[in-house]
Amino acid sequence: MTADLEHLLVIDGSNLVRRIYAAIKEEDPATQVAETLRSCRASFRRARQNHPHTHAIAVFDAGGPTWRHRLYPKYKADRGPSPAGLDELMRSLRAELEGLPLRTLSVPDIEADDAIAVLALRWQQRNRGTMTILSTDKDLCALLSPVVRVHDHFGNVSRDAAWVLEKFGIEPGLIQDYLALVGDKTDNIPGVEGIGPVKAVQLLKEFKSLQGILESRSLQKVAKQVVRHREMALMSQTLVAFKTDVAIGVSWADMRVEPAAGPA
Repeated sequence: MTADLEHLLVIDGSNLVRRIYAAIKEEDPATQVAETLRSCRASFRRARQNHPHTHAIAVFDAGGPTWRHRLYPKYKADRGPSPAGLDELMRSLRAELEGLPLRTLSVPDIEADDAIAVLALRWQQRNRGTMTILSTDKDLCALLSPVVRVHDHFGNVSRDAAWVLEKFGIEPGLIQDYLALVGDKTDNIPGVEGIGPVKAVQLLKEFKSLQGILESRSLQKVAKQVVRHREMALMSQTLVAFKTDVAIGVSWADMRVEPAAGPA
């Protein structure tokens, strides 16, 4: 690939590993970890073969509390502890990936999503080329743009604007406002009491954004419900937003790979 055809492949490593671990059913924990590691190796190899690239990086959660936990102590409170052996598996996998070499990244106090958003923002600011994010995390669809695509590695489905519209009834740019209204049980984000998916879509179509709802003087019952719960709506919006005003400690040179495509 020439410089004007640069392509950044970003693999949501934590998402990939957890999806594989959950799909492998073994009674013996050690066997489950071993099988997960084997499958992860194959998945990373396939990902790099299927998506030609000039730059690549695998992004992982750093572990431990983040800025979201300080903002809302109940964030992800319903999740249990990490399964036995999974943290060690992540460390082993990252060491293997670095040896390929494939740069890996985790940043304390932020999540993998935030680091991926930083990469997407800065890649576009510098007009580097195109970018593919491999993840099944719906939140990352908020990053979709003419040069940024999100791909479901497991379903081999492009999560583009049409997918978002069919799945949620909104445009990608409204995903965070939508989640601020309906909440997200996966991460224990509260949203606005009494506002479900149908009402959220109706409100966003009419008022264009969460801010538009809050600034309106509508007499609609559902709009007034959001206004009454303004603080919770805005906090939820902050929780689902990406934190991008951080240094992540990697350069484009760190992510440059040769050859541009081929087996890992």
